[in-house]
Amino acid sequence: MEHASLWPVGLSYLASCPEEGTRRAELMLERVPPRTEAKAMRIVAEAKRYGLLSVAQSVCASVCARHLQAGRAGAALAWAIRARCPAACARAAAAALQGYAARGRLPAADLLLTCGSAMLMADTLVFLGKYCDFHRMYKNREFKNAAKLLVSLITSKIAPDYFWETLLLDTLPLLESDEPVFSSADTFEIMACLELRPSGLSGEKADLLRLALARNLARTCLADVDEGE
Repeated sequence: MEHASLWPVGLSYLASCPEEGTRRAELMLERVPPRTEAKAMRIVAEAKRYGLLSVAQSVCASVCARHLQAGRAGAALAWAIRARCPAACARAAAAALQGYAARGRLPAADLLLTCGSAMLMADTLVFLGKYCDFHRMYKNREFKNAAKLLVSLITSKIAPDYFWETLLLDTLPLLESDEPVFSSADTFEIMACLELRPSGLSGEKADLLRLALARNLARTCLADVDEGE
Protein backbone atom coordinates (compact mmCIF):
# COMPACT_ATOMS: atom_id res chain seq x y z
CA MET A 1 0.00 0.00 0.00
CA GLU A 2 2.95 2.38 0.51
CA HIS A 3 4.37 1.70 -2.96
CA ALA A 4 3.92 4.59 -5.42
CA SER A 5 2.38 2.44 -8.16
CA LEU A 6 1.56 -0.94 -6.63
CA TRP A 7 -0.84 0.26 -3.93
CA PRO A 8 -3.92 -0.80 -5.97
CA VAL A 9 -2.70 -4.41 -5.74
CA GLY A 10 -2.57 -4.19 -1.95
CA LEU A 11 -6.00 -2.60 -1.93
CA SER A 12 -7.40 -5.42 -4.06
CA TYR A 13 -5.98 -8.02 -1.70
CA LEU A 14 -7.37 -6.33 1.41
CA ALA A 15 -10.80 -5.84 -0.17
CA SER A 16 -10.98 -9.58 -0.98
CA CYS A 17 -10.25 -10.66 2.59
CA PRO A 18 -13.24 -11.74 4.72
CA GLU A 19 -14.57 -9.99 7.77
CA GLU A 20 -12.34 -6.94 8.40
CA GLY A 21 -10.79 -6.81 4.91
CA THR A 22 -12.91 -4.02 3.47
CA ARG A 23 -12.58 -1.93 6.62
CA ARG A 24 -8.81 -2.31 6.58
CA ALA A 25 -8.78 -1.42 2.88
CA GLU A 26 -10.70 1.75 3.70
CA LEU A 27 -8.28 2.71 6.48
CA MET A 28 -5.27 2.13 4.21
CA LEU A 29 -6.77 3.94 1.23
CA GLU A 30 -7.40 7.00 3.40
CA ARG A 31 -3.63 7.22 3.92
CA VAL A 32 -2.69 7.26 0.22
CA PRO A 33 -1.71 10.92 -0.44
CA PRO A 34 -3.46 12.53 -3.45
CA ARG A 35 -0.44 14.64 -4.39
CA THR A 36 -1.46 15.13 -8.05
CA GLU A 37 -4.74 15.39 -9.96
CA ALA A 38 -4.06 12.03 -11.63
CA LYS A 39 -3.33 10.34 -8.29
CA ALA A 40 -6.49 11.81 -6.77
CA MET A 41 -8.58 10.59 -9.70
CA ARG A 42 -7.08 7.09 -9.33
CA ILE A 43 -7.81 7.00 -5.60
CA VAL A 44 -11.41 8.10 -6.20
CA ALA A 45 -11.85 5.47 -8.92
CA GLU A 46 -10.50 2.70 -6.67
CA ALA A 47 -12.62 3.87 -3.75
CA LYS A 48 -15.77 3.74 -5.88
CA ARG A 49 -14.76 0.34 -7.24
CA TYR A 50 -14.87 -1.16 -3.75
CA GLY A 51 -17.82 0.87 -2.51
CA LEU A 52 -15.73 3.10 -0.26
CA LEU A 53 -17.73 6.20 -1.09
CA SER A 54 -16.78 8.13 2.05
CA VAL A 55 -13.12 7.91 1.01
CA ALA A 56 -13.95 9.14 -2.51
CA GLN A 57 -15.89 12.09 -1.09
CA SER A 58 -13.11 12.93 1.37
CA VAL A 59 -10.44 12.94 -1.35
CA CYS A 60 -12.55 15.12 -3.66
CA ALA A 61 -13.25 17.59 -0.84
CA SER A 62 -9.54 17.70 0.03
CA VAL A 63 -8.49 18.45 -3.56
CA CYS A 64 -11.29 21.05 -3.79
CA ALA A 65 -9.95 22.80 -0.68
CA ARG A 66 -6.44 22.78 -2.13
CA HIS A 67 -7.64 24.46 -5.33
CA LEU A 68 -9.64 27.02 -3.36
CA GLN A 69 -6.59 27.92 -1.30
CA ALA A 70 -4.61 28.43 -4.51
CA GLY A 71 -7.34 30.65 -6.00
CA ARG A 72 -8.42 28.15 -8.69
CA ALA A 73 -12.20 28.43 -8.33
CA GLY A 74 -13.03 26.55 -11.54
CA ALA A 75 -10.99 23.47 -10.60
CA ALA A 76 -12.32 23.65 -7.04
CA LEU A 77 -15.87 23.68 -8.38
CA ALA A 78 -15.25 20.59 -10.53
CA TRP A 79 -13.93 18.63 -7.54
CA ALA A 80 -16.71 19.87 -5.25
CA ILE A 81 -19.34 18.61 -7.69
CA ARG A 82 -17.45 15.33 -8.03
CA ALA A 83 -17.48 15.02 -4.23
CA ARG A 84 -21.26 15.56 -4.12
CA CYS A 85 -20.57 17.69 -1.05
CA PRO A 86 -23.04 20.59 -0.56
CA ALA A 87 -20.70 22.56 1.72
CA ALA A 88 -17.77 22.29 -0.72
CA CYS A 89 -20.06 23.22 -3.63
CA ALA A 90 -21.27 26.33 -1.78
CA ARG A 91 -17.69 27.44 -0.99
CA ALA A 92 -16.45 26.85 -4.54
CA ALA A 93 -19.46 28.59 -6.12
CA ALA A 94 -19.01 31.58 -3.80
CA ALA A 95 -15.33 31.77 -4.77
CA ALA A 96 -16.29 31.71 -8.46
CA LEU A 97 -18.83 34.52 -8.01
CA GLN A 98 -16.44 36.64 -5.96
CA GLY A 99 -13.74 36.12 -8.58
CA TYR A 100 -16.11 37.23 -11.33
CA ALA A 101 -17.18 40.31 -9.38
CA ALA A 102 -13.51 41.24 -8.92
CA ARG A 103 -12.02 40.26 -12.29
CA GLY A 104 -14.91 39.80 -14.73
CA ARG A 105 -14.08 36.19 -15.61
CA LEU A 106 -16.53 33.35 -14.98
CA PRO A 107 -14.74 30.01 -14.42
CA ALA A 108 -16.05 26.55 -15.32
CA ALA A 109 -19.00 27.87 -17.35
CA ASP A 110 -19.09 24.75 -19.55
CA LEU A 111 -19.10 22.50 -16.49
CA LEU A 112 -22.03 24.38 -14.98
CA LEU A 113 -24.07 24.08 -18.17
CA THR A 114 -23.76 20.28 -18.12
CA CYS A 115 -23.69 19.21 -14.45
CA GLY A 116 -27.45 18.50 -14.31
CA SER A 117 -29.02 17.67 -10.96
CA ALA A 118 -25.71 18.23 -9.14
CA MET A 119 -26.55 21.93 -9.44
CA LEU A 120 -29.19 21.53 -6.72
CA MET A 121 -26.70 20.67 -3.98
CA ALA A 122 -26.30 24.29 -2.84
CA ASP A 123 -28.25 27.53 -3.37
CA THR A 124 -25.06 29.39 -4.31
CA LEU A 125 -24.33 26.77 -6.96
CA VAL A 126 -27.89 27.10 -8.32
CA PHE A 127 -27.40 30.86 -8.55
CA LEU A 128 -24.03 30.49 -10.28
CA GLY A 129 -25.49 28.06 -12.81
CA LYS A 130 -28.39 30.39 -13.61
CA TYR A 131 -25.98 33.30 -13.97
CA CYS A 132 -23.98 31.26 -16.50
CA ASP A 133 -27.27 30.65 -18.35
CA PHE A 134 -27.81 34.41 -18.45
CA HIS A 135 -24.40 34.97 -20.03
CA ARG A 136 -25.02 32.22 -22.57
CA MET A 137 -28.36 33.77 -23.59
CA TYR A 138 -26.85 37.23 -23.83
CA LYS A 139 -23.96 35.97 -25.95
CA ASN A 140 -26.46 34.23 -28.26
CA ARG A 141 -28.42 37.50 -28.53
CA GLU A 142 -31.48 36.01 -26.83
CA PHE A 143 -32.00 39.35 -25.13
CA LYS A 144 -35.59 38.92 -23.96
CA ASN A 145 -34.87 35.54 -22.38
CA ALA A 146 -31.68 36.94 -20.85
CA ALA A 147 -33.61 39.90 -19.41
CA LYS A 148 -36.29 37.64 -17.94
CA LEU A 149 -33.69 35.43 -16.27
CA LEU A 150 -31.74 38.43 -14.98
CA VAL A 151 -34.85 39.87 -13.32
CA SER A 152 -35.54 36.52 -11.65
CA LEU A 153 -31.96 36.49 -10.32
CA ILE A 154 -32.27 40.06 -9.05
CA THR A 155 -35.53 39.35 -7.25
CA SER A 156 -34.49 35.94 -5.94
CA LYS A 157 -33.59 35.34 -2.32
CA ILE A 158 -30.45 33.35 -3.16
CA ALA A 159 -28.40 36.16 -4.73
CA PRO A 160 -25.36 36.90 -2.49
CA ASP A 161 -25.21 40.47 -1.16
CA TYR A 162 -21.73 41.03 -2.64
CA PHE A 163 -23.12 40.28 -6.12
CA TRP A 164 -25.92 42.86 -6.16
CA GLU A 165 -23.84 45.54 -7.86
CA THR A 166 -22.82 43.12 -10.63
CA LEU A 167 -26.43 42.04 -11.25
CA LEU A 168 -27.73 45.61 -11.43
CA LEU A 169 -24.97 46.73 -13.78
CA ASP A 170 -25.76 43.75 -16.03
CA THR A 171 -29.13 45.37 -16.73
CA LEU A 172 -27.57 48.46 -18.36
CA PRO A 173 -26.74 47.06 -21.84
CA LEU A 174 -30.19 45.44 -21.97
CA LEU A 175 -31.88 48.68 -20.93
CA GLU A 176 -30.08 50.49 -23.76
CA SER A 177 -31.13 47.99 -26.44
CA ASP A 178 -32.95 49.26 -29.54
CA GLU A 179 -36.22 47.68 -28.44
CA PRO A 180 -37.35 47.33 -24.82
CA VAL A 181 -36.63 43.88 -23.40
CA PHE A 182 -37.70 44.70 -19.83
CA SER A 183 -41.42 45.23 -19.24
CA SER A 184 -42.64 48.08 -17.06
CA ALA A 185 -43.18 45.59 -14.22
CA ASP A 186 -39.59 44.35 -14.63
CA THR A 187 -38.35 47.93 -14.60
CA PHE A 188 -40.18 48.68 -11.35
CA GLU A 189 -38.66 45.52 -9.80
CA ILE A 190 -35.15 46.65 -10.73
CA MET A 191 -35.85 50.15 -9.42
CA ALA A 192 -37.06 48.73 -6.11
CA CYS A 193 -33.95 46.61 -5.74
CA LEU A 194 -31.71 49.58 -6.54
CA GLU A 195 -33.37 51.86 -4.01
CA LEU A 196 -34.51 49.52 -1.25
CA ARG A 197 -31.81 46.84 -1.02
CA PRO A 198 -28.14 47.31 -0.02
CA SER A 199 -26.79 46.86 -3.54
CA GLY A 200 -23.49 48.65 -3.05
CA LEU A 201 -24.21 50.72 -6.14
CA SER A 202 -23.85 54.47 -5.64
CA GLY A 203 -22.58 57.66 -7.21
CA GLU A 204 -22.26 57.95 -10.98
CA LYS A 205 -23.06 54.27 -11.63
CA ALA A 206 -26.31 54.47 -9.67
CA ASP A 207 -27.31 57.70 -11.43
CA LEU A 208 -26.59 56.17 -14.83
CA LEU A 209 -28.75 53.15 -14.00
CA ARG A 210 -31.59 55.33 -12.70
CA LEU A 211 -31.55 57.30 -15.97
CA ALA A 212 -31.59 54.12 -18.07
CA LEU A 213 -34.45 52.72 -15.99
CA ALA A 214 -36.46 55.95 -16.36
CA ARG A 215 -35.97 55.91 -20.13
CA ASN A 216 -36.97 52.27 -20.36
CA LEU A 217 -40.04 52.89 -18.22
CA ALA A 218 -41.10 55.70 -20.56
CA ARG A 219 -40.65 53.46 -23.59
CA THR A 220 -42.59 50.56 -22.06
CA CYS A 221 -45.42 52.80 -20.86
CA LEU A 222 -45.81 54.21 -24.37
CA ALA A 223 -45.85 50.68 -25.75
CA ASP A 224 -48.53 49.68 -23.21
CA VAL A 225 -50.65 52.67 -24.28
CA ASP A 226 -50.30 51.77 -27.95
CA GLU A 227 -51.33 48.20 -27.24
CA GLY A 228 -54.36 49.42 -25.26
CA GLU A 229 -55.49 51.54 -28.17
